[in-house]
Amino acid sequence: MRSAKGWRCYGSKELARLNAIMTLKALGLTLVRIRGVLSGTSPPLTQVLQMQLGMWRARQVSAEQGLGLVHAALARLESRQQLSVQELCDLARGMDMSNRMVVTRELINESITAEEERAYMTWWAARPPAEAVAMRDYSAALRRLFRSLQVLMTAKVDPAAAEVQALIDQWNQTALRYQLRRIMLELIDWNASIAHKWFDVGRRALTRSVSAGESAADHDVWDFFALGVKASGWSQALDRLIDEAALLSKRALAPSSLPARTLASRFAQICRAHGLGDPVIYARWAGSFALMRQNNEPADVKAQRRVAWEYLGHASATAATKRRGTSG
Repeated sequence: MRSAKGWRCYGSKELARLNAIMTLKALGLTLVRIRGVLSGTSPPLTQVLQMQLGMWRARQVSAEQGLGLVHAALARLESRQQLSVQELCDLARGMDMSNRMVVTRELINESITAEEERAYMTWWAARPPAEAVAMRDYSAALRRLFRSLQVLMTAKVDPAAAEVQALIDQWNQTALRYQLRRIMLELIDWNASIAHKWFDVGRRALTRSVSAGESAADHDVWDFFALGVKASGWSQALDRLIDEAALLSKRALAPSSLPARTLASRFAQICRAHGLGDPVIYARWAGSFALMRQNNEPADVKAQRRVAWEYLGHASATAATKRRGTSG
């Protein structure tokens, strides 16, 4: 409704809605979530507020821990005592954890609905507890590794240089130790859309945490990592192999054919030689993720690679089944 002069008129219902939007925005909800709450398509407001309550409590605990560390450090300095190396490390760790929690929560609010977050947490709650511990340890190791990559990237070190390649090998060993690829694939099998949203949040949160104080975009150090992977000996060997798999797929040769089984055998040898783990799991993972590719690679090229990896995965699974049948 508008006035004679064309001004929009707001009644009590519109003002109440506007106040509700402003309140929910102040609580940290994104506009997408607010729209869902007000339209009734999102989880009930009580559940949303409970999640926000948990977020603020986590921030409160983190802030109190940080304040305690800072007050203790100030007290030592005011009494003319030197801070030990351990105390300085504790202070740095406390601040780092607080910042990571805030950054991660902001990214979650931007990308993931309350319903998706609850579903994801429910999925993890049903998993073996050891897996959550493994992912926590993997994340800590990955942050340390990416900090080193950030330093090398800032120093403009060639991704093919020995020091970068040593970190790439370390990442691969870490991923294998914590069964990263298997867990990621099981998460995708559960819900691919939610899984990829969480992977993107994790990637962006990791990049921001190691780029503190830098003006780098979310993907800079990740692209440097991708270039390092691409320059590795095992990645180059797999590139040649996947090109052959693409040709076999185009020729419509069955994954059980002799050329496909021969290719699968070579793939298994590369996996053994470079510690890549189970060939079937690796092929499925490589087909599902663009970790080893730069973000600016054309979409059609990525699509062709996914098809080739799927073909190689089927060939590897067929070969594994045949070997089990022979040995039985």
